[in-house]
Amino acid sequence: MSTKLERRMSRCEEDLEAIGSTALSIRDTVERHTGQLFKIRGEINALGEMVTDTRGEILEVKLVQSQQSRTLDEHSSVLAEHSKALTELRGGMAELRGGMAEILRRLPAND
Repeated sequence: MSTKLERRMSRCEEDLEAIGSTALSIRDTVERHTGQLFKIRGEINALGEMVTDTRGEILEVKLVQSQQSRTLDEHSSVLAEHSKALTELRGGMAELRGGMAEILRRLPAND
């Protein structure tokens, strides 16, 4: 073989070795990134479960708030009824005081 052909073959071998080395490096990088992606997917799934749990807790809180709001509305309604009854009672007491004052005016004075 000629030296020119030998040099060309030598360069081809070097190029093939470099290509093989690059391919191995790329494969290692892909495997590393694949592992990282699986880890990230696991974290995303865990976060998704946390979001689902949090949504459930939020719904529970909203339900409790709704129940408390209804209870507050009921108490408010009872309070309004009591307030109305007290107003009527005060009016009746005022009439009673007026009647008592009239009776006291009509009684003969004790001298």
